[in-house]
Amino acid sequence: MRKGLLKIFLIVIITFAAIFFFTKSVKSFLNSHPRFKIKKIEIRRTLHAARCTPEEIKEILNIDEQTSIFSLNLKEASRRLEEKPEIKRAIVIRQFPDKLIIQLEERRAVAQVGAKRYFLVDEQGVILPEPRNFPFADFPLIEGIKFQLSELKIGRKYISQNLNSGLSLIKFLSSRKNSLTGFKVKKVNVKDIKNILIFLQVNSRDLPAWSGKTLLIKIRDVPHEAEQRNSLAKKIRLLPKVLSLHRPQDVSYIDLRFRDIMVGRK
Repeated sequence: MRKGLLKIFLIVIITFAAIFFFTKSVKSFLNSHPRFKIKKIEIRRTLHAARCTPEEIKEILNIDEQTSIFSLNLKEASRRLEEKPEIKRAIVIRQFPDKLIIQLEERRAVAQVGAKRYFLVDEQGVILPEPRNFPFADFPLIEGIKFQLSELKIGRKYISQNLNSGLSLIKFLSSRKNSLTGFKVKKVNVKDIKNILIFLQVNSRDLPAWSGKTLLIKIRDVPHEAEQRNSLAKKIRLLPKVLSLHRPQDVSYIDLRFRDIMVGRK
């Protein structure tokens, strides 16, 4: 009986040892075979693709001419790529025998924050690289946020209720349904999130008297419920008609905080 059990035990040990050494040999063969060395890296572009080159990818992932496609941990590679501040999502795919496919989505700037130094932020409030000492021309400025420059870390999300309100409002105003055709959001002041100020530049051909002028809009706060959102969207769509009835020099602001649109006169 004991001899039988010992025999079975030895067979199991030998079997596992054989499997281990066989697996190790196969892995060593695959990692060392020149056919499986990474020779090609293809970056597939999404709608907002990160501006990475194959050379940069190799540097980030420590890939050289001896790196096998089997030796690369795909999950770890994706994580390391996503450590770059401008990369929102990364997917690394093997394509045998010697090619990597990298799918990248970058963080798209939607606004800027700052005073003496200006930082771009994406829709989640993540601070993007390459700040400037002067404002960015193509992005609305969210002002009224109290912060120290040292608090803005590249690649980190800045936690602020005021910033979130500003970003939510910019997203609301840029949606197709609420598209501000003929208007450009220049600034959003969120110092008081219950009384937000929006500064619009008028570029509409249908409003020649207003062309190039900056219009101040007052709203209560960022609408969350469907009824409130629809109400604000309707008022925004009426702006061209309201402005056509007034001269720029007579208008101080447009107030959308109440049921009816109110024109503040100078």
